[in-house]
Amino acid sequence: HRGEEIAHLDEWWDTPVNLDFVFFQPVEMCAYLREAGLSVEVVMERAPYVAAEHPSERVYICAGKPLSAPD
Repeated sequence: HRGEEIAHLDEWWDTPVNLDFVFFQPVEMCAYLREAGLSVEVVMERAPYVAAEHPSERVYICAGKPLSAPD
């Protein structure tokens, strides 16, 4: 989820929980992935499905281990 907020739930599907969802900005998450040695290949964003999801922007990041150069 894209954003700056922390969403807290005390109940989920009629079950008591103590759950926090931390939202991030794509630039921040890409930096974490690169720090971990991964190569960011694709960043895609989409609006929420209003009737079915939490009303926040979604971000999908494809990252992987960089290919090494052949010897």
